[in-house]
Amino acid sequence: LWDAGIAAEFPYKIKPRPQAQYDTCDSSIIPWAVIIGKDELSQGTVKIKNMAQKVEEEKGGVVVSRSDMIAELKQ
Repeated sequence: LWDAGIAAEFPYKIKPRPQAQYDTCDSSIIPWAVIIGKDELSQGTVKIKNMAQKVEEEKGGVVVSRSDMIAELKQ
């Protein structure tokens, strides 16, 4: 993300709670959460969650391939 000119942060905890991360996004006005879990790593995908709009049908985020992640975030 940084190489593509997209500002990014990540939690330094080993096992951060998802809700705590979402709360940080809300309080810091971070518009997107990129979620990379065990399943996403094995499948070569990421989940992108729009934190600004809280789109109900995308509650868990939109799954995209890692190669499409930058283009999806820049839309």
